[in-house]
Amino acid sequence: TFANVGTETYGNAPFPVTASSASSGAITYAVVSGPATIAGNVVTLDGTGTVVLQATQAANGNYAAATATTSVTVGAEGPTLTFAPIPTKTYGNAPFTVTASSASSGAITYSVVSGPATIAGNVVTLTGAGPVEIMATNQAESDYTVETATTSFTEGDETPTLTFTPIPTETDGNPAFPVTASSASSGAITYSVVSGPATIAGNMVTLTGAGTVVL
Repeated sequence: TFANVGTETYGNAPFPVTASSASSGAITYAVVSGPATIAGNVVTLDGTGTVVLQATQAANGNYAAATATTSVTVGAEGPTLTFAPIPTKTYGNAPFTVTASSASSGAITYSVVSGPATIAGNVVTLTGAGPVEIMATNQAESDYTVETATTSFTEGDETPTLTFTPIPTETDGNPAFPVTASSASSGAITYSVVSGPATIAGNMVTLTGAGTVVL
């Protein structure tokens, strides 16, 4: 008689099986069919499906030789799906790839769960600032079930390139003149005099002497 083996999952650690009887004859074990191998009484699973095991007991004293079989159902494993780390990103960065891997050979697809981003294949394009969550889905194949995993990264604000329109050399006594700076951001731009003989109101500079003016 075999001790109950029950249901196993592909990817489980090797496990022992045991059969017993009133005879003291030596018992040996074999795989009759199915995705498994056996060494001694330790079974190693090689895939999913039904495994039939056989125990054979040698004749001994008042007992003839005997055999018995038992079946084990091996279910598909849920693979461990792991994302490669994604560093902190900044809005304005170029599109970048994300990658997840597992023991399964099933196709992996990607999607944006939440946050300011879009994804095509495994290429992420940032559309704003804030946290982004990405999901990977590993399709089922032979010995593995469908599996999903998520990863998150923070998308920081971009620092815009703020550029002044060139200002020609001025002469003390010239009338007030405007200055202009521009960037990709729509944020309000304000102006001030850092140093030098000038004042500014809005973006209108009034010269108050000769020298270098820093705006």
